[in-house]
Amino acid sequence: MKAKKLFFLMFVFLSAQVASAYDFIADGICYNILSEEEKTVEVTYYSYNYNYHHNTTGNYYIDYTHTGYNFSSILYISGKMDVEGQYTETSQFVTYKYYTLCYYYSGSVVVPQTVSYGDKEYTVTRIGDHAFAECREVTDITLPMTIQSIGESALNTYGLYKHGTKTGDTTWGNYKVYDSKLSTVTVLSPVPPSNQSTLPSTTCDLYVPLGSVGQYSAAEGWTGFNHIYADTSNGVTLIDATAYTNNTDYSDMSVSYVRTFNNTKWQALYVPFAFDFSDVAGEFDIAKITGFSGVDSNNDGVTDKVTMKMSKMSSGTVKANTPYLIRAKSTGAKTISLSSPTTVKAAASNSVTYYVGDMEFIITGTYQKVTNMKTAGYYAVSGGSLCPANSDAAVLSPYRWYLSIEGGSVGAKSFVMEMIEEDEVTAVRSVSESFGETSAPLYNIAGQSVGKGYRGLVIRNGKKYIK
Repeated sequence: MKAKKLFFLMFVFLSAQVASAYDFIADGICYNILSEEEKTVEVTYYSYNYNYHHNTTGNYYIDYTHTGYNFSSILYISGKMDVEGQYTETSQFVTYKYYTLCYYYSGSVVVPQTVSYGDKEYTVTRIGDHAFAECREVTDITLPMTIQSIGESALNTYGLYKHGTKTGDTTWGNYKVYDSKLSTVTVLSPVPPSNQSTLPSTTCDLYVPLGSVGQYSAAEGWTGFNHIYADTSNGVTLIDATAYTNNTDYSDMSVSYVRTFNNTKWQALYVPFAFDFSDVAGEFDIAKITGFSGVDSNNDGVTDKVTMKMSKMSSGTVKANTPYLIRAKSTGAKTISLSSPTTVKAAASNSVTYYVGDMEFIITGTYQKVTNMKTAGYYAVSGGSLCPANSDAAVLSPYRWYLSIEGGSVGAKSFVMEMIEEDEVTAVRSVSESFGETSAPLYNIAGQSVGKGYRGLVIRNGKKYIK
């Protein structure tokens, strides 16, 4: 009677193990639907199954060499068995913990950003728990930029474990491990997804987007790879407001820069690649910063109004690692895609200094978030105006620039700076007029006094610049 009861319980348990673990399959990859409302899915494993046998004594053994399925959870079997899961007259009551090999996924696995099922399109946002676990024939995995998280044991592609313990004994029995063949994981997301999976092997290399190597190297869950490299095989996609940490120039690269514009006002722009204005003229206005001028309206030595002068481009080249202004002609997510390959420059926080009297207006580009803006006394473009940060909670996003002012006295009225659109000729003339506003003497590099008409390297108030 006891044997029949054990058989019934075992039959019910094992029958549950042959159910499908996925909602649908597309192009050889299994998916679970995460949200019908948001149309999101995760990659999952295929299914699991066991060949089990009931012998005449009422005990059970498992054919753990069964192939063609992916079992990525744990199966516990109890009964009188020896270390190979076989019943003998002298077997003791033990509990076994089994993992099986996966033969469903193999070779190169490329997960797409989106997948269609029926008449719906879903975005792939997650690699589910155990998705590639035990898939020792997988050699490389590519994950799209839409992936936000990676589940438990999802990348553990090593093979079979077989453990057994006698009841009441915590000592593991014999086991066997098959090495993983996974050599490369490529993640196209510039922001490291959360990763709960341990790594399959210390010989596996990780490839991530250009500019994100530093972030992955510091992110939890990504530090155990053999090496972390920049992936340039598919060009470069730069995501606005995401830190850019690349320290090498890459030539002949196709480039895309993705940014969301919530308004059609002027915004700061600072990118690591050069491009021709004609590539973006249909969707954007771009302006150069040509100088600053200051006005002391009551002659009290305090500058009451500061004007930043800008020149809207009609042609020419937007230079890499140089501060500009950009204005979208409509709101929404926009992509700057270049018509021809270009050089992606290493990240550099370049500054441009403009002089007005004894004041220095320093514009500095950044590929990192800038915090403590108010304490530092920084100005940034917001709502189409250049204004000071109103608190240290304000954060300047990457791919932008900020303004700092040194020397002289600036009155409160100048805290909001007016930006004036000018043509190229007026902009150049305005810089010269600003330069001539001060009465401080000019000297050449030999220390000789020179007049306003002198052209070349000059010194004024101890500062060098080209006139």
